[in-house]
Amino acid sequence: MQPSLNERARQAREDPLLMNELMRAHRPLMIAAVRFHMHSVRDEYVQIAEDAFREAVAAYCPERGAFLPLCRRIISLRLIDERRRLRLDREIPMADLDDAAQYAIDQAASVSAHRARSREAERREEIQAYARALHGLGITLRQVQHACPRHQSTRSLCQQAVRLIHGDPELARRTLKGRLPIAALCTAFDTGDKIWERHRRYLIAAVLATDGNYPHIASYILPKEDFT
Repeated sequence: MQPSLNERARQAREDPLLMNELMRAHRPLMIAAVRFHMHSVRDEYVQIAEDAFREAVAAYCPERGAFLPLCRRIISLRLIDERRRLRLDREIPMADLDDAAQYAIDQAASVSAHRARSREAERREEIQAYARALHGLGITLRQVQHACPRHQSTRSLCQQAVRLIHGDPELARRTLKGRLPIAALCTAFDTGDKIWERHRRYLIAAVLATDGNYPHIASYILPKEDFT
């Protein structure tokens, strides 16, 4: 049985051959990111994406989540930095647009297929990593499901609580260790402790999910702008 992408990414830090294999397999992902951010597929931009891929492998820690979300973020950040350095946000040469359009026509089918496979694998590995992280806190996915708020008003209150916790490093640190700061929540929202006790597992899971390592799961908990 072939190791998972997460395991191969971990091993690639010490295995140059495996690193090259991973980079070849994910070249369509890098090209797509270059085309999206730079509006032109040039060798120097692709090199930035490749360097960012290596950076992601070096920075990857399995305990912090799946590899692909981290990889996508680092590649995007490095390309955005380069775009800003070149001030491409202000002016994009028409020739570059023509190049990008031609490349998009030539590569659309293969890139789309790769994206579909990558996203499916990414979601699967992200859920597995998330379940392992929850297990480390003594929580199961089924328990989270049972603790989900059923009413819109309660869901809204829980979302506000997640934002509050994320805004306070100490509260976030405690929550990510499995200790929901119930007293702080009661004070902040002028409530009793029963509502927080009832949804304790959900709130811990929600804070974990929106910590930056589980973007697919986080999208079901808070609006995207709240956790990116």
